Amino acid sequence: AALKKIRKDKIEFEHPDTGLVKSHPGSMIKIVNDLHWQVVLVPQEGCFGGGRFWFDFKFPETYPFKPFRVQLLTPIFHPNFTRDGFALIPSLKDNAWSPRTGPVAVCKEILEIIASPKVVDGEEPLNPAVSSVLLADPVIFAEKAAKMTQQWARSTEGPEEMSAQASVAMDLLCVESKPAVQEAPAPKSPPPREPSPEPEPSPVPVQAAAVDLAPLPPAQLKPDELRTRLVGRGFTPDVAEAASTSGTSLLEEAQDHATKIEHLKMMMETTPVPQIAKVLAASGWSL
Repeated sequence: AALKKIRKDKIEFEHPDTGLVKSHPGSMIKIVNDLHWQVVLVPQEGCFGGGRFWFDFKFPETYPFKPFRVQLLTPIFHPNFTRDGFALIPSLKDNAWSPRTGPVAVCKEILEIIASPKVVDGEEPLNPAVSSVLLADPVIFAEKAAKMTQQWARSTEGPEEMSAQASVAMDLLCVESKPAVQEAPAPKSPPPREPSPEPEPSPVPVQAAAVDLAPLPPAQLKPDELRTRLVGRGFTPDVAEAASTSGTSLLEEAQDHATKIEHLKMMMETTPVPQIAKVLAASGWSL
């Protein structure tokens, strides 16, 4: 019964119109003996696309009433395959197995597992190191999976078995993916303190220009000059302002020195500022 079913399964696998050789070019069966196949599966897309993955299919004598055993022989960078090449294939579980299930259906499940690497929450990953790479960065994972596929999944004669060299290669890919431990940044030294600005020197008081108190003839004494002279002699600014305004306005109307004197006398008698006589006399006006 086992051999008859196995021969039928081989015909289904190799059917030119409906078999895996049609849907996945490059896939093939290599007969080892009546109960032992080596099967090549070739994914068509993704980071494993084009890789030739060799599997052992070992049939028990009680097949098809008991499931056959599947083991991947080609090294693969995949979280859902153990280092020894075993995967959790739903239809091959004892409680899910049906005698109507054959190698073609199982191969389709395997191709789906290869094409969809994943880490399921709550389940222990079959390859923890590779799972960590996938969780950390799916893009980096895809790059490394493609690199390992190019290196180890190209044989057409027989499987590149999971040798010690292949295992080391996988370890290196996992180690390269671990983020480097970043050293804590050294504490920043405080920025150099800017030197305190030197206090600006107190302004040296500008000494008032010396007031020339020498007598000047009334004709040469202008209002600003008269005001300056009066303040210089100790009179308050308001008195100096009144005297300079009143006195010069009258003097400007005089045409000669005699007339200036007369106007000056009149201004001194009628000005509302009582001190103006003293102011003018103190300023050096000679009457």
